[in-house]
Amino acid sequence: MGEDWEDSYLPPHHMFCFNLHCPNPHNPDGMRFCQHCGQRLRLGDRYQAFSALGSGQSSRTFMAVDTQKLFDPRCIVKGFAYDGDEVERVERSMESFRQEVAQLEQLSQHPQLPDLYAYFERDRQQFLVQEWIAGRTLLQQLQEEGCFDESQVQQVLLEVLPILHFLHTHQIVHRDIKPANLIRRTEDAKLMLVDYGAAKVITPSGLLKTGTVIGSAEYAAPEQLVGKALFASDLYSLGVTCIHLLTGVSPFDLFHAPSGTWLWRSVAAPVSDRLTQILDKLLQSSLRDRYSSAAAVLADLGINNIPWFEPKKSLLASTGASVDQFKTWDCVDTWQVDAEVNAIALSVDGNRLASGDNDGNIQLWDVEQGKLIAILPADGQAIAALAFSPDGQWLVSGDRAHRVIIWHTRTYKRLQTWVGHQAGVTAIAVAPDGQWVISGSSDKAVNVWNGATDKLIHRFAGHGAGIEAIALSADGHLLASGDADGAIKIWQVETQELLRTLSKHAGAVGAIAFSPDAEILISGSWDMTVQVRHVSASGLIHKLSGHLLPITSVAVHPEGGAIATGSHDATIKLWDLQRGSLLATLTGHTGAVESVIFGPDGTFLLSASRDGTLKRWQHAPPS
Repeated sequence: MGEDWEDSYLPPHHMFCFNLHCPNPHNPDGMRFCQHCGQRLRLGDRYQAFSALGSGQSSRTFMAVDTQKLFDPRCIVKGFAYDGDEVERVERSMESFRQEVAQLEQLSQHPQLPDLYAYFERDRQQFLVQEWIAGRTLLQQLQEEGCFDESQVQQVLLEVLPILHFLHTHQIVHRDIKPANLIRRTEDAKLMLVDYGAAKVITPSGLLKTGTVIGSAEYAAPEQLVGKALFASDLYSLGVTCIHLLTGVSPFDLFHAPSGTWLWRSVAAPVSDRLTQILDKLLQSSLRDRYSSAAAVLADLGINNIPWFEPKKSLLASTGASVDQFKTWDCVDTWQVDAEVNAIALSVDGNRLASGDNDGNIQLWDVEQGKLIAILPADGQAIAALAFSPDGQWLVSGDRAHRVIIWHTRTYKRLQTWVGHQAGVTAIAVAPDGQWVISGSSDKAVNVWNGATDKLIHRFAGHGAGIEAIALSADGHLLASGDADGAIKIWQVETQELLRTLSKHAGAVGAIAFSPDAEILISGSWDMTVQVRHVSASGLIHKLSGHLLPITSVAVHPEGGAIATGSHDATIKLWDLQRGSLLATLTGHTGAVESVIFGPDGTFLLSASRDGTLKRWQHAPPS
């Protein structure tokens, strides 16, 4: 991972298949699919491998390029495979990894850890795309310059221990500390800790469980070798790294198995008693005798205050607009429907609102005048989802009778009825160009319909429970679907490829929304939490709590800085997306809030409730 590269990058002359089981991964440049196993050669139609840097029992590291970057597109892709016929065991392992990935993105804020660019899944294989660090590993330095002296080893400790303190504070154990994973970066000579694909989140309950044995055996602590890695395990590995650098001898040859001791002092050049004592304590097999924290090691090195670091960037880009001004909202209009309202949709220009209720009625409203325009001639089947076409000329409804129906918004006539689901339709989205209509259903599938030919053109399958919510990015490239089991999947619409499955909510996913730039995904759940995650890497940015009952709707402010959530607790909450803080709680409905929508300019908010009303909330600027 730390090889030196020339400053000018030359494109690869061949492509390397990411499939860890591919019999012959080499392919000519320009291929879209592997000519040996048939898999797509690019992850997310973006990342392309051209060599394998190394492999383990169930993993492989690739050198790759980001084809959407013009300057220095190099990156590292780490792939993990899960074998065996036990479907439930494999899924548990993959879900555990998803939860860890959701935490790992926060780590890239540390300036001595590489960025995590993206996360993908394919056929029981999971992939992390990480920043490429140009420089030389400590192992390469050892091989090229010879053994380190005491001052060099002490400098390694002073640089690595604060990183471990940061990881351990975030409940992360790296599990693969070794000279090959410590790179002296060329541009600024900083020591970087790489390859946190082996990292694991440690929870109180997880401390008692035996997990996967992972890492490099010659550097691994005894407890890690039996699948019980702890924070002190990283400190042990750091101690082994230090004596390897001091002696130039493989750790396997330094360890005396009969006595269970490290025989490094007779091989290394003389070092001070203080460093000897520190290294010996790092290398203790017994956890009781070993250092328990990076801070304790630093204290023995004379450092009592852990160095503070400046985060590289915010996971949420600032919108440039203050959301504090949106703390006050007034209910300015209430429209009576006289039935439980399940769904609403707003035309792109914000002039027309459609509402669908439990009695099977669809109403069209003039938003500005607050007047009912028409009631569409439905047939008594409960309406669960609505969406306008981009030009506002037609409206799509999904009902409990398994149907997707297209209505003309001027003549109020039914244009088409599509039947392709095996259960009720629960969610509807329309592509920005109007070419596709996408429907989610309790039959566990998401259907893509061609709006021009009225034909079903694709069926996204793979969910283990009924679809409860879908969202389409503003550019129409990405689709998110959430199910009754709490799982969320992200698909690429054009290539019809599953990109990733996110770590589960503890309850059904009631609502999903993309930020305007499609960088952030917001999901509300029956577990009464809102999760804000980065789309590419699935990292958890915020977990918002405050609703007392399930969350069934999410809307994103047009400027992207705030979100609104509706809940069965009859309230609407507005949140600052940047800070993850509560801005306001709107009360007035007496039943579950099933849908919320911001107006196109963000100055008003519409809500629908099972209390049989629609409400318009107007932003009230501070006086």
